[in-house]
Amino acid sequence: MKRIVLLILSIICPVLNSPELSGQTVAAGPALVSSSSIAGHSVARETWAAGRRSMNAFSGLSYDARSRLFDSMLQQSVGKNYPERIKIVQDYVEAGRYAGKPRLERMFKNFGDGYRVNLDDPGVIKNIRRLGVDGRKGLWDKMQMTGSASLGARNQVQGASRELAYYQKLYNSPRSFTSVRMGAPVKTMRGGVSDMDVTFSSRATGRRVWLEVKSNRKLELDARTLAQLDRMAKFKGQRLVASSGRVAAGYMAAAEARGVTVMDNVKSGELVSRLERELGGQRAAAGRAGMRQAVSGAATRNSFAGGNRIAARPATARLRVGSAAARNGGVAIRSVAPGAGAAARNGAGVVVARLAGAAGAVITVGNGAYVTWKVHRGDLDPRTGTRKLSGIAGSVGGGTVGYAGGSVLGGICGFAIAGPPGAATGVVVGKVVGSVVGGAAGYYAGDQVGNFCYDKFRFSNKEFARQQAEIRRRSLEY
Repeated sequence: MKRIVLLILSIICPVLNSPELSGQTVAAGPALVSSSSIAGHSVARETWAAGRRSMNAFSGLSYDARSRLFDSMLQQSVGKNYPERIKIVQDYVEAGRYAGKPRLERMFKNFGDGYRVNLDDPGVIKNIRRLGVDGRKGLWDKMQMTGSASLGARNQVQGASRELAYYQKLYNSPRSFTSVRMGAPVKTMRGGVSDMDVTFSSRATGRRVWLEVKSNRKLELDARTLAQLDRMAKFKGQRLVASSGRVAAGYMAAAEARGVTVMDNVKSGELVSRLERELGGQRAAAGRAGMRQAVSGAATRNSFAGGNRIAARPATARLRVGSAAARNGGVAIRSVAPGAGAAARNGAGVVVARLAGAAGAVITVGNGAYVTWKVHRGDLDPRTGTRKLSGIAGSVGGGTVGYAGGSVLGGICGFAIAGPPGAATGVVVGKVVGSVVGGAAGYYAGDQVGNFCYDKFRFSNKEFARQQAEIRRRSLEY
């Protein structure tokens, strides 16, 4: 009501204060306006104008008018320093019906140090513009606005506020997160365009992360949230959902099936720490998976390569050579494993580990085929070929058994020495040592078994000796 009265006075005061009417008596219908009343109206008009200049420039305007004025003022402020530009944002947020000064000061901390935003990001400007939504378009729509429109506008402002608060936390944590952006476009299932709440790059994993912000009291699974999870499943990076409330079991199961990590009951103050723990845990899991596969493949390759050289040595030196090969294999594995772990930290350790395991299998099969081919050509006698093939089979079995046994023994020893943290390290070390030692020991055992079997079943050796004696006899005759 006060604003309506001031509006009427602002219209009539310029007329009453004109030079032609100053100090005169003017007829206004049946009543007469004296010069003293005109002076009083002039003072009131000047007082109202001074108060209007001190008021927020966005106060009293509809949402459409505020948005247009906000865009115009920001466009004119391009090139100015941050305090001058952020003053426009502060005034706009303060004038919002559901944002207001309390949210500006308590949630956004006036966008000061530690809570800055990037005003050159179109997604940030779009999000800030949503903070002025009030559910009405005109000045008089407040009287006839429905309750559902008011509730929808309130929820929209609440969601936009939480997204902006999370963005502030990530944008002002450059040690952990970089390239923070809001509202990046993404295609929908029907060919339309939606947006991602917040995207950033994690220094822990080196990958892009899509963070979806939910401010529901309980996040349920419905057609809309399921479609959003399907969009997130196609994102080539890490996918996270941060909910300020509880999460239903159905939504949790659907997200897990699509590779989306869900964090529930997230508070703004603990967002950065929870993200660091979550992303750090994913990096450690990827590193452990890459380490297991890379070590297994590398140990197999080194066992086979060392085993072929052992078979050609005299029997008296085989044990010494076998132990030396195990030590050399261990050195090789120690040099390979850190590289595999570093690759896993960059998101490629799993691929490298799979390639290493496949290469070990190919080398094993190729080695056996090569030995068989040499025996067939006559370059190797059957005894040596049998011992080599038996040694290869033994190294595969010994490496597998040593890998499993070393994992168990290493975990027990590590837990006994340093508790649960030492158990994980003990498992890795036990697998490395067990696979190398088991591969070398298995080759030696297979070599001995092959030699014993060849001596036990001499029919093929007798046939070979008979053929060789026949060849020598014929050569002497000629």
